[in-house]
Amino acid sequence: SSLLVEFNLLIKALGDKGELSYCEKIVELMRRIGMRLSVVTYGTLISRAGAWKKVSLAERFFDEMLRDGISPDVQAYNSLINTYAKAGDYPQAMSTFLRMKPANIRPTIVTFNTLIDACARSGNIASTDMILQQLHTA
Repeated sequence: SSLLVEFNLLIKALGDKGELSYCEKIVELMRRIGMRLSVVTYGTLISRAGAWKKVSLAERFFDEMLRDGISPDVQAYNSLINTYAKAGDYPQAMSTFLRMKPANIRPTIVTFNTLIDACARSGNIASTDMILQQLHTA
C-alpha cells in the first residue's frame, strides 16, 4: 500500500539520521493500526541499525521478521552481514551467510564483498580465500 511505502521512507530518513528510537516508535504505530511490516520495512530497519553499529538492534529486527513469518530476502541478509562486518565480527557474518543457502537465498556480489570487508575489519585475511571459493561456486 502507499501508506506502507510512506512509512518505509520515513523509517529510512530517520534511520539515516541515527534516530533509531523514532524508527521503533513508527514500527509500534504501524502495528497498533494493524499494518503488517514488509520485508522492505525490516530490511530498512536492519540496515539502519547496522549503519549505526547497533548490532543487537539489527539482530532483534531480523528475529522479529522471522517471528512475523516474513522470509528475509537477500538484502535483509546482506544488511545483517554488513552489521557484523562493521562491528568486526567475522564469525557472525559468516554464520549469517551460511544460513542463506538453506533458506534458498542466492548470495550476490554485495554479499561476498561484505564478507571480505568483515574479514578485513576483524583481521581475518586468511578467510578471504574461502570466500572467493564460495563466490566461484555460487
